[in-house]
Amino acid sequence: MDAATRREAGAGPWERLVPGGYVGREESVRQLFDVLSEGPQPPVNVVVQSIEGPGGIGKTALFEYVLGKIDRAALKTLTMKVSGSAAAQGDPFQAVQTWVASSEASVALKKPIAQRFTNVGEVCAVYGELLANAKTQLHQALPHVPVEQLMKVLAISVALGHRVNSLVPASARYLSFQAVEKHLPQIEGVLKTLPALLEEVPGLLEKLGLSRAAALRNALRTNPLSTLAEAFVSDLAALLAGYENRDFLRPSQAKVPGIERLLLVLDDYESLAPELGEFLVSHLVPRLKQCAFETVLVVIGRDQLSLTHPGWNQHHQRQLAGPIALSALTREEMDELVKAHGRTGADELERAWADTMGYPLLVTLWLEEARESGHGEGPSIGMLKRFHDRTTHWMSEEQRRWLCHALFLPKVNVETFASSLGSDAEARRAMQWFEGDGSVRDAQGRAFRVRPYVRSRLADYLEATDPPSFRDLQARATTLP
Repeated sequence: MDAATRREAGAGPWERLVPGGYVGREESVRQLFDVLSEGPQPPVNVVVQSIEGPGGIGKTALFEYVLGKIDRAALKTLTMKVSGSAAAQGDPFQAVQTWVASSEASVALKKPIAQRFTNVGEVCAVYGELLANAKTQLHQALPHVPVEQLMKVLAISVALGHRVNSLVPASARYLSFQAVEKHLPQIEGVLKTLPALLEEVPGLLEKLGLSRAAALRNALRTNPLSTLAEAFVSDLAALLAGYENRDFLRPSQAKVPGIERLLLVLDDYESLAPELGEFLVSHLVPRLKQCAFETVLVVIGRDQLSLTHPGWNQHHQRQLAGPIALSALTREEMDELVKAHGRTGADELERAWADTMGYPLLVTLWLEEARESGHGEGPSIGMLKRFHDRTTHWMSEEQRRWLCHALFLPKVNVETFASSLGSDAEARRAMQWFEGDGSVRDAQGRAFRVRPYVRSRLADYLEATDPPSFRDLQARATTLP
């Protein structure tokens, strides 16, 4: 049953709006519930819903809360999710395999749904063989260049939609490490002649129509993202709507009764955008638009989706729902939330607001700490570790290091960062990051600082776990201009 038919029927769980449930999030809950339950609005069959806001603002928590209120069985939904974890990063092939592995059907099945993506499995296996051969040959041709960096060049070229054996200026801009940059001319020359990546002449079996191995390898060499998207959508179409003759890949699975709609989720999108942006905008979404089933694509990230790739607005404007942009809670909302957790004293309400300024992640951690310590000794080392892990888990190693330096700066700017880090160029990168991370940045005064509550807990954790680093950073701060 499509969305229009459901709305005409006027019944079912998709017609009920979820009560607020989240303090200060009622409108966001309602919008997301509508999108997840009603799906795309005709005449489009794909809707892209972004949930945007700085780290720790509650984007994923909001999505999980609303998803828990949706009857996916009644809506016949196949759910697939990928987040910016190490398992999904690298290139679009790894991300699609993570999507497939995460597949959840809204009905009971004898055979795991992930095992039904046979075209994806075949394409990824052939692609893996090509890369394995390329890795060996690249290392033999350029033994002085670390093989991991050589493979990074291949991954970037593929993610940007180029031939596997090409390296163009657009790819080179993503290579920030000097060890590769100085070897780019050599790498480019080798790539163009690498046997594993050159197109091959079909053999006898291919000419007789008994095999398509060479054709598939050549397709992956020439346009890997297009080939991957075709395989993925071919499997999805067979499972959700039944195989269509226009699909270029051979069908191998029958339609699965009880699932008719696709829910694709990308979490921590800023970590995935370099690998997935071109694949999504130029290959996957255009193919999903042509399918007989409906797709809801939810993108959760810190940046505005429209700014991550120009193609979102240029090619998919009709599919974009209004972004759900989350911000900190107001003082009134904070008081309501803290009281709901049994902390009703005026001093506690004031302290909760001063410590968190309504930032949802910090509110959660503050409430956990209050429950643990009561009115006693303060946070335990276990609580400090949880605080550290949950406030830094979306940061890179470099950003965590910058944050450690910022903890000891009385004011955070390019000059103080440079004095502590010892590099003007790195200081400017660190400052650009710090200005954009609202979960740790305090912008209440006339200069940027780390939020006092965050600084206190993270400094205590660093002192407890790495005293030499704590003393070193503390000493550096005393020499600031």
